[in-house]
Amino acid sequence: MSKKSDRRRRSSVTRETIERKDNFKYLLLLQGIAVGILCGLVVGLFRYALQKAEEIRTLYIEAAHQNVLMAVLGVVILVFLTLIIAFVLFCIVRTINKLNEAHGKIVEETKKEKAAVKKYRKEG
Repeated sequence: MSKKSDRRRRSSVTRETIERKDNFKYLLLLQGIAVGILCGLVVGLFRYALQKAEEIRTLYIEAAHQNVLMAVLGVVILVFLTLIIAFVLFCIVRTINKLNEAHGKIVEETKKEKAAVKKYRKEG
């Protein structure tokens, strides 16, 4: 490669880096706005769910005072929901562990490839 083409290539890379830096500010701004909107929606939906859950709880307590069977049914439903939540959490943890194992393998393979490239560059 000639010195002139090498300089052009470096100049082009430098120009691209500067353009990426300028665009990065706007990208961060847009991502911040998107995250803010999403968080606001999540908080709003959570508060709405809490309000509705309180209404349902009030109705359930009134019904349970009138009928013991409703109280027992409520306990059974809560146990069932607890089992579902435990299963979902178990699946999430298992998936995270599998992802961590896969990430570890990818990191090891990448290190081996980098070492091979480094060795290749030294040799020839």
